[in-house]
Amino acid sequence: MAQKVAKREGKTRAIVFSAKELTSNEVASITKKLEARYGTKVDLENKVDLELLGGIKIVTQDEVIDLSWRGKLTNLQRMIERGIESKGN
Repeated sequence: MAQKVAKREGKTRAIVFSAKELTSNEVASITKKLEARYGTKVDLENKVDLELLGGIKIVTQDEVIDLSWRGKLTNLQRMIERGIESKGN
């Protein structure tokens, strides 16, 4: 519902998940970068997710930008598993 209202108002709604609450400066910086990326005003909400370990994950209606440590470790694990699989063939 909130996404539809934001879209009608010419805004992009985004949720930034972080391991700790972001400062107002961090929120402003992320908002500015997202506005440049999407070419619209961004309505940014910060939610704490302790499972991220560190870093951030940004979710919009159309995109997930995973800059979290957990996401990076998951990607690394996948790369290692693919490497092991390809050597086994």
